[in-house]
Amino acid sequence: MNKYILPAIIASTALSSLATAAVTVNFTLGSFYNSDGTTTVNANTVGILLVNTDNSDVSTLTSTLNGFDLSSSPDPSSEVQPPTMIGNFEVLGLYSADSSGNYDGSADLFILDDGISANDNLVFLWFPSIESLSGTITAGQQFGILTGMPASEDLSGESQAFVVPAEGSTANMIFVDNGATNGGLTDQSQFVASYATVPEPSSFALIGLGALATLFRRRR
Repeated sequence: MNKYILPAIIASTALSSLATAAVTVNFTLGSFYNSDGTTTVNANTVGILLVNTDNSDVSTLTSTLNGFDLSSSPDPSSEVQPPTMIGNFEVLGLYSADSSGNYDGSADLFILDDGISANDNLVFLWFPSIESLSGTITAGQQFGILTGMPASEDLSGESQAFVVPAEGSTANMIFVDNGATNGGLTDQSQFVASYATVPEPSSFALIGLGALATLFRRRR
């Protein structure tokens, strides 16, 4: 066989594999609430769609979110650009709420790379006090975590759980809270911002060392 033919076949096969690895996720989520559980978030409230690549405990996000640049532009459809990560969670996209506190009609295209697999849990975060895709997330920010919805709660008619769909597919998913006026199937408590960011343990240590140094100087 010609020495140039075999590499060409391999390259063609690889490109074909990449094409079938593309996944499109269309989602509608809402309504989202502030920490009081009754007031819907304002228009333009920032939301982040993540994929839990290694089944990490979502509560770790309380510390790993600190310092995340909201103006970053993740491109999970590219195998060239390094993935944008928050701890062990890969960022798929950043979004803004509509005037009803929903994230409606957003779509994302990404490649199932070595870090992402079909059926990995999707995770959606929202930040009631952040309404601009700029700046960084700091300690003390209230936020919510929405994840783990089963296929039985999907209102799209496709019976799609809130997970990464199969390779080469397009998934439409609609998850709405079961409040009196929304008619959804997902417990309303899951749409309440009940978390707050905190400094990482290393930051606490530095703060403690700084306090000790100040105390030592005052005693001298």
